[in-house]
Formats: sequence, C-alpha cells, structure tokens
Amino acid sequence: MPWIHAINESAAAEFAEDVLNPMHPDKFRTLGVRLRLQSGQRVLDVGAGRCGPARILAREFGCHITAVEPHDVFLNDARERVAAAGLGDRFEFVQSTGADFVIEPESYDAAMCIGASWAWGGL
Repeated sequence: MPWIHAINESAAAEFAEDVLNPMHPDKFRTLGVRLRLQSGQRVLDVGAGRCGPARILAREFGCHITAVEPHDVFLNDARERVAAAGLGDRFEFVQSTGADFVIEPESYDAAMCIGASWAWGGL
C-alpha cells in the first residue's frame, strides 16, 4: 500500500513549486512577509518533507533553514531539490522527529511545523 504522503505530493504537481501541502505557494510567501523574514534570519522547519515551503522562504527572503525530517526518502529528495535550486548554503538538514530534536533556546527567528502533526507524536 502506498504511503499517504507520497500520494499527496502528486496532487501538488499542479503548482510551479512542489509543496507537499494543500496550501498554495503564495501563502508561504505571505507568511514570510507577515513574519517580516529577512536575509540571514534562521527558520526551523519541523516535518520539513521535501522542503517545498522552506525553499520558498529561503529563496524569497534569504533566510537560513534548519530542516528537520525523519523520513530518509523525503530528506534525500529535499537535499537534491535544495541543491538544484542553488540554495544549499542556506540549509542544514537533520534526520529526526520533532520530539527527538533538541531545540536550543534563542536559536531561531521563526519556526514552522506545517501538516506534520506526527512530529511530536500526534495531535
């Protein structure tokens, strides 16, 4: 049986950017504007998947991303997609669940966990 998240991504193919989430890429741009993200700021993305939203924030706002993702298939794809986008210097990849990742206080300017309720063991 296919993994549900692999099926969901195929639905995202209609967008120019591959966002594994039922949100349009423009909503992530709006998020960055509302958060007043700036070049050099650090964003934590827990349950980063293939880094679709994170790539938008890194590209549009110049921020640095720590992408936390436990699934090696997604993490490997994320590394390839980030490199292909020329954003490798703005990303750190960590293979971990949200619950197992140690967040250092004052290390991030913003954090997101979008569509990954499993990251801390469920809702």
